[in-house]
Amino acid sequence: MTTKDLARQLSRILGIFVLDRTGLADSYDIDFQWPTDGNPASIVTAMQQQLGLKLEPANGMAAICVIDNIDKP
Repeated sequence: MTTKDLARQLSRILGIFVLDRTGLADSYDIDFQWPTDGNPASIVTAMQQQLGLKLEPANGMAAICVIDNIDKP
């Protein structure tokens, strides 16, 4: 998977927007394990220890699409 794919997966798992700023474009075989105790900090620590990737909180703008209503066609 690419680091962009990894960022998308982490966004789903953590429930926050994760942006890939590594600048890496290649695909990698990623073997990543963390405790499933529901603590997001454990994922951050595991990523740094196992993959050498650091997640840093940052403020910025992101495009968000909100669907507030849907009707049958």
